[in-house]
Amino acid sequence: MRTKTIGLIAHAEKPGVANLARNVIREFTARAHPVIVENETAKIAKAKAGGTIAQVAKRSDLIVVLGGDGTIMHIVTMAGKNLKPIFGINVGSLGFLTCVNSSAYREAIDAISSGRISYSKRSLLSVELRTNKRVLSRVHALNDAVISRGDLSRLIKLDAKVNGEALTEFNADGLIIANPTG
Repeated sequence: MRTKTIGLIAHAEKPGVANLARNVIREFTARAHPVIVENETAKIAKAKAGGTIAQVAKRSDLIVVLGGDGTIMHIVTMAGKNLKPIFGINVGSLGFLTCVNSSAYREAIDAISSGRISYSKRSLLSVELRTNKRVLSRVHALNDAVISRGDLSRLIKLDAKVNGEALTEFNADGLIIANPTG
């Protein structure tokens, strides 16, 4: 599959990511790919801002992420229903979800531009937290969702359902729901 429009989102606080973002924008532009740059990424790269994470995701064919696994997981949650395929360029130490290290960004852009990348599908969690009939929170997650009382550790009664079907009822101080990525 050939990708046309690239969404670019970076972890703005990572050392060296501003220069990498500028280089990635330049390389994709040279290959005639429009690049939509997320607002915070645009600030550090001194580029034209293209919107929030959700807006960039909605307008892109592929989201290129400059960061690590945490950045990718954050983008999945923020993009929500607008999520597109993600290509992660690792800026840091260890990245299980990223595709290449930052030193190989040119080779990655060549592969993306020429359509020589394949996509792997991962399951997402869609988690809805309710009290009685009221929805308190609804999120998508790539690897896990944690439900807890926060800093105050007290037992809470949980009625867990999967796809609307009762799973179990229990008292606990929290719940971690994970998929195969998690």
